[in-house]
Amino acid sequence: MSRKVVHAAGELLVALSVLIFLYLIYNAWFSNVTAQVQTAELAQEIEQIYELHDSRPLSSSKSTPVALASQKISPIGLLYIPRLQDKVWGLPVVEGVGARELALGAGHYSSTELPGEIGNFAIAGHRATHGEPFAHFERLKSGDLVFVRTQAGWFEYKLFDQKKIKEHETWVLADSPDGLEIVEGSALITLTTCDPRWNSYQRWAWWGVLTNSYPSGEPPIELSGGN
Repeated sequence: MSRKVVHAAGELLVALSVLIFLYLIYNAWFSNVTAQVQTAELAQEIEQIYELHDSRPLSSSKSTPVALASQKISPIGLLYIPRLQDKVWGLPVVEGVGARELALGAGHYSSTELPGEIGNFAIAGHRATHGEPFAHFERLKSGDLVFVRTQAGWFEYKLFDQKKIKEHETWVLADSPDGLEIVEGSALITLTTCDPRWNSYQRWAWWGVLTNSYPSGEPPIELSGGN
């Protein structure tokens, strides 16, 4: 092999290395910056909508998403997790779990229930890149509270069980997931994300059960000291 060929091959490898490095930087930094700006704007828009409906009575059966024409998406609500307050505080939850939806916050599995309803309200969020709201998923503990704000009011869930699963194991989204000790007719929440954070060959799920609901207006006392 001539020196020219070797030199050209070496330059090509260097160029490819630079491209890979830039791609990694985009995923690890720029995608987060972009997502955080979009998420903040969306959260503000959702809050403005809810402020106009704070006088509505609480009804768990009326947590219907309202489409935002400017975004062409349907927000489900805003998510608050005190244990993950640095990442999940007023985080938008939108309909669908596609790439675009998950870049705006957490995504709702459309086949599952809405907040406060009997059954399973299941959502997904990125653990790395694109805003990475569940970056610190490992901090969650049994007994932690999760709050969802909708037009209908506030819904409080308490986490009680978790499991790492394969990507294809959709049973975790069932109204009564196998192996969980729950009372029949419970209202559940399921939080899912990728695991491990930077490899993602499996999924991690946490389950919670609805423990309280509050009317629209002032947030629950557990959130009054938040950001």
